[in-house]
Amino acid sequence: MAKRVLELLDFEPTSMPEWRKDSNLPTTSDMLTQIHSWEHEFSILSQNDSSVTDFTLNTFNKLEAIEFVFLSNQMEREGTQDRGITEEICKQIFGINVQVASSSSLLNLSTEHTATSNTLYSLQRMYQRRREMLKMCQEMAQESLVLTPSLISEIHNVLTKGLMTGSGQYRTNEAFPAGYDTFYTSSMMIEAKMESLCDRFNIVVSESDLSGGTVYKLAAWFLYHFLTIHPFSDGNGRLSRILTNSILFLHCPFPVYLKPEGKTNVEDWRNWYIKAIVTCRESEAKKPHDLTALIIQSVWHGWKSLFKALEAHRHPL
Repeated sequence: MAKRVLELLDFEPTSMPEWRKDSNLPTTSDMLTQIHSWEHEFSILSQNDSSVTDFTLNTFNKLEAIEFVFLSNQMEREGTQDRGITEEICKQIFGINVQVASSSSLLNLSTEHTATSNTLYSLQRMYQRRREMLKMCQEMAQESLVLTPSLISEIHNVLTKGLMTGSGQYRTNEAFPAGYDTFYTSSMMIEAKMESLCDRFNIVVSESDLSGGTVYKLAAWFLYHFLTIHPFSDGNGRLSRILTNSILFLHCPFPVYLKPEGKTNVEDWRNWYIKAIVTCRESEAKKPHDLTALIIQSVWHGWKSLFKALEAHRHPL
């Protein structure tokens, strides 16, 4: 079984996906090379200068988390759609002093406010669980990446608490993606499918070397199959991106949001994201080539942004 599971990642990401063809951006393999170089450089900088780690954890990570929440809101058309209000809500959660806009009360527990707060709380809970598991695994760091249905339900409960009935519980109705003649997994099969998905994922984690580009292929594979099951009545899209970050935990010291580089129009990059999923669904082999390229590009963008921020932090004008 282990051999069959490992063969699931026997594919390569798209070298130059459609959304990138009219840009000056590098190929996916070149992005991977740069990511590995940045990882190595960051490791050396962190060992030699503790302020690098402090800045990354206490400043940059919070900024990226706010961006993650805002873009998740835009992608799913949930929560606050105004960047300034989203930032103020997140900064309040982080305990950062903010100037509350007179036109809006951030203390009012509107549905939009709750959805925004919950997205950040669930991202924080996921990282908390990963750190706890990493401490337990000690030298076997990769084992901290295991996923279980109970952990996924826990994060979903935090994400949708106060927004829907049955938070953290699998849907009992049938569902299908709008505009497509296909159904998600039957509600009667969700529990078995989620157990199988987590089992296969955990086999790869225990049997594979996730260095190189393997972790990104694994994240794309899991993301695609999780969305195909669509286990919950609501919140699957936001939860899938949080779970993607949980898989990238050991390889990215910052939250990653999935967005094609250079695409500033929300509808435009939402359509490319959906197309990457649909292309995989409609292919015979069900290999997420484009989705992997999107994840790699998003991680590449994150590392580029981190080093730009570190340069400004270490060498202010």
